[in-house]
Amino acid sequence: MLCAYVTCRPDIGHAAITLSKFSTCPHDSHFAMLKKVAKHLRAADWQFVKERKQKLILQNNKRENAKRKPHAHRVGDTVVVKAGATNKHGYDPHLGLMRITQVDDNGTVKLIKVSEENGGAVTQTWNVWNMQPRVA
Repeated sequence: MLCAYVTCRPDIGHAAITLSKFSTCPHDSHFAMLKKVAKHLRAADWQFVKERKQKLILQNNKRENAKRKPHAHRVGDTVVVKAGATNKHGYDPHLGLMRITQVDDNGTVKLIKVSEENGGAVTQTWNVWNMQPRVA
């Protein structure tokens, strides 16, 4: 019942929270109220709830896609990736040179570390927001 309250049914929130207070020592009146809430949940139009949530998800995706940074990265380009917030002052804020091996249409690219020595290669997927073209 609390799951239904949190995910999609805020209208039953008061009843769910009140009944949960008596879960360790319930009385007959609490069971009667639980039956009423369960009956209310069974009678709900879950298809409407699903469609409403899907509509909100699509609106959110559309808003996020409008904020996406346009990019013109190509396979073979060399870029630098911004380091995370854990870097201390005085250190390089970038992770070093990386070469693009694949460009995806969802705003991500696959990168491989550019190294002078002939060691193993590590491929990582990064969002284009975290990358900058290589600065000479």
